[in-house]
Amino acid sequence: MISIKKKSWLGVVALATILNVGCFHRMAPGGHKAAYKETSDVTVYEESPYGIVEMPGKWEPGKYNKTSRQQYFYRADTTTLIVAVSNCKSLPFAKKAGDGYNWINGYYELEERMAKMQGNEMTLLEDNVANRYRLWSSRVDGIDQYFLFGLKDCDCGEPVYRSLILKTRKMTADEKRKLLVGIFMQS
Repeated sequence: MISIKKKSWLGVVALATILNVGCFHRMAPGGHKAAYKETSDVTVYEESPYGIVEMPGKWEPGKYNKTSRQQYFYRADTTTLIVAVSNCKSLPFAKKAGDGYNWINGYYELEERMAKMQGNEMTLLEDNVANRYRLWSSRVDGIDQYFLFGLKDCDCGEPVYRSLILKTRKMTADEKRKLLVGIFMQS
């Protein structure tokens, strides 16, 4: 029989509790800000005060990551769309990003470093300075995933970003690109 002193056992329990809370408290059921509008066949997601994102078709809201502000959406064909909307000040490189398109460069560089650390490579698909977004793909967990990061104006007077991640095997590369760019440009 293994003997554990009461103090060390309490320390182990406390550590396990902290780790569990640290890992799991950030994920919560989502969907509290999303609604499907049958008349126009769009799902509208609102992240107040930073704006809305309109997605064509019916998407079911799933989990929400409070830390990254990512709202997961699922379609009946197993397609997953992850949407994040927030102010640019919340990004980790905010102090040195500057303004304008530099926010997009900073985010892309951060994503590129993370991808390399995980052994993934990113392929830049579109760099649209006029419309302030960048689109790229990366093979993650055996699926070609598409990413779009861009800036929008906001009534709140701060630079606001939109981050869209699409995971599906049901669409062609062109369909994935058109869907993400369409969502970004409509929102």
